[in-house]
Amino acid sequence: MIEPEVSFDALGPTLELRILPQRYFRTFIGPGEWDNFGRFWSGGH
Repeated sequence: MIEPEVSFDALGPTLELRILPQRYFRTFIGPGEWDNFGRFWSGGH
């Protein structure tokens, strides 16, 4: 498994870090939980 370099700019995590949680969390949490997390992650509380 390749781990992306974690770097931060003025806007926050890099694109890799924004995409990465989708790959991990889809595997570990249920669809309903993912919907809630996805809305949170994208700032749409």
